[in-house]
Amino acid sequence: MVCRHLVNSGFGRTQMGKWIVSGLSICSLVLLTACSTVPRSQDRFVDEPGQATRRIHVVSHGWHTGIVVPSDVATTYLPDLEKRFGSVPFLEFGWGDKGFYQAETISAGLALQAMFWPTDAVMHVVAVPERADRYFPHSEVVSLCVSDAALASMMQFVARSFVRNADNLAPSQNGLYGDSQFYAAVGDYFMFNTCNTWTATGLYEAGVEISPHLLTASAVMRAVADAAEGTAEVEDSAGQAAVFAACR
Repeated sequence: MVCRHLVNSGFGRTQMGKWIVSGLSICSLVLLTACSTVPRSQDRFVDEPGQATRRIHVVSHGWHTGIVVPSDVATTYLPDLEKRFGSVPFLEFGWGDKGFYQAETISAGLALQAMFWPTDAVMHVVAVPERADRYFPHSEVVSLCVSDAALASMMQFVARSFVRNADNLAPSQNGLYGDSQFYAAVGDYFMFNTCNTWTATGLYEAGVEISPHLLTASAVMRAVADAAEGTAEVEDSAGQAAVFAACR
């Protein structure tokens, strides 16, 4: 379940992902109950009913999740991204293990290191030039409407995830697909601090009813779908879901 996109990936990478998921499931049985509750911090954002006017997307690429947000909001907190990506309508953010995420060739040793040893992390940022379900037609996409204040709270979390050098972001290498870029990230990746816990924490920071300790993409997407009842839609690959009346 180490967090690498399966976009443009081959059979070997897919089989490696299934093996990792199986290994993580077995290993997590012992410790999962110790990190299954949501800590209720006093300063956690709580959204106001009826104020949800901004659309965000949560995307599952198989066993990795990311968050797609309007770029006009994202670049307010991360102005370097406007210089890098221009005026695209959306940006996708993902966080994961530096070695595994950026590797051209995946080995069992690299996968095991990412799972069992704390390792450096990177952010992956992707320009999304159209609606997320159309740009990622083979991925599961859940849309949420949140308030401006909730989106701001989440983007503060996302912005804190980037390493800065003299107040500038620290780009590393080109990203995995499309117009994308890796950046040095804050935090260590390990079995219980994964790309999916990062996604869940970002949503939790926006006041979404979700545990920030979810380990797998499927668990994140189930929780998001539950949270989306009445305020979001699950968009299929054909893009046939209804458009929100008040959500832009």
